[in-house]
Amino acid sequence: MTDLNIWKEATLPATLKKIGLLNGIVWTLRLESARTYYLYLAPAPLGALAFSECSPKEEYPEDTAHLGTYAEVLKGKELKKIVFRQETSVVSLYFSDGCILHLHCAGSHATLIDKFGRILCSSSKRLIEGEDYTPPPDRTSAYEWRELSPEEMKKAGETYELETLRAKLERGLRKELDKEERKLAKVKEDLESAGRSELYLMNGELLKIYYHLITPRKESLAVKNVFLPGEPEVEIKLLKDKSPAENVSHYFKLAEKAKSGLELLEKRAASCAAEAAETKRLLEGLNDLPLADLRKLVLALEEKKPVKQKKPGLGKKNAPSSRYKIYSCRSSDGFIIIAGRSAKDNDYVTVKLANGNDGWLHVRDYPGSHAIIRAEKKREISMTAWREAAELCAALSQAPDLALVDVIYTYKKYVTKPRHAKPGSVLVAGGKNITVRKDQRQNKLWRETHFSAEGDKPCD
Repeated sequence: MTDLNIWKEATLPATLKKIGLLNGIVWTLRLESARTYYLYLAPAPLGALAFSECSPKEEYPEDTAHLGTYAEVLKGKELKKIVFRQETSVVSLYFSDGCILHLHCAGSHATLIDKFGRILCSSSKRLIEGEDYTPPPDRTSAYEWRELSPEEMKKAGETYELETLRAKLERGLRKELDKEERKLAKVKEDLESAGRSELYLMNGELLKIYYHLITPRKESLAVKNVFLPGEPEVEIKLLKDKSPAENVSHYFKLAEKAKSGLELLEKRAASCAAEAAETKRLLEGLNDLPLADLRKLVLALEEKKPVKQKKPGLGKKNAPSSRYKIYSCRSSDGFIIIAGRSAKDNDYVTVKLANGNDGWLHVRDYPGSHAIIRAEKKREISMTAWREAAELCAALSQAPDLALVDVIYTYKKYVTKPRHAKPGSVLVAGGKNITVRKDQRQNKLWRETHFSAEGDKPCD
């Protein structure tokens, strides 16, 4: 162990061989110059940086989930300079190709930027790939370069990980226990309701007897209990604005549901109680669990979390759906041309995607694609765009190759879809003809240079 400046003079420039993360907090870098050295950088509560010729051996992870990119990009590159900025607690590694790796000791995350200052990748979710990198603000409690052996750092790192995992598990288990207890309370409520099966049945029979007293505006009905003579009157709640028959039916349905669900609810209540008891046991025994068991428990808790799935949708109004084969390219003068292939695709293009002032085309006398040309403000659709869209329609139609084909062209506002019509069937009011030759080979070459740059699928 020695001074940082002396160490840098002894090792730099050097080749970066490995990059890893010990216990989730200690950055470990293996450098090869005349000899092999290891650099350790640890955030709070350690607040320490150290270097050594000692290897952590099997404790040295490489290519973990959020380190794989750095390991792949930086492996074998020459490290020219290391700068520790005490005021921001960031260690910056400068490489010969202009890339800079910033290791943020305060948050245990790394950010790789290119020579232009743009973010290539980062393990922090707040830093987005492709954006300009902004250094963190100065910190009130700065880090210091101090001597700490790799063994001491490893031990301190394990202690830190142990405490971090315990705190994380305690939060997670308490949240899980709260959810299980609320679930159990709800099941007990349902059980209590299920136990009222006979009461619901009796209320239904009483309402049948006093059927003539039920009026739509009444909220309850107090009647003599003919099934239990000598007992006080029974007050039965009514469904407001419902008919007598609906009120009677309501109580009979409640009785049937309560009776059929009782056995199932009893099993569910026992299961919920067992789950809550197991979670309580884990909470009480957290302080006695070793690090390895805590890691397994964290993984198990993560697996229990439901994965949120996005609802399928079309996104933006005019964005082609992944459920359809929609092909898009640009005309020579910049107009967007969109075409479908199947009858369903054509319906989607004409009915869903097209606006009233968009151009619309289809081959006469042959099955084929509907195509639209996107209208632009203060710009008429050019004849170049009409002709190239017509050639695309011809190429995607079932007309014979090299045949002269008539293509009808008009505006979408003159095209309608009749109710209950077959997919792809439309009515066109008016329209003009363009005669083009179907030349699949030439059209394919044209499409290869006119694909839209907006991520749409190319025509095949």
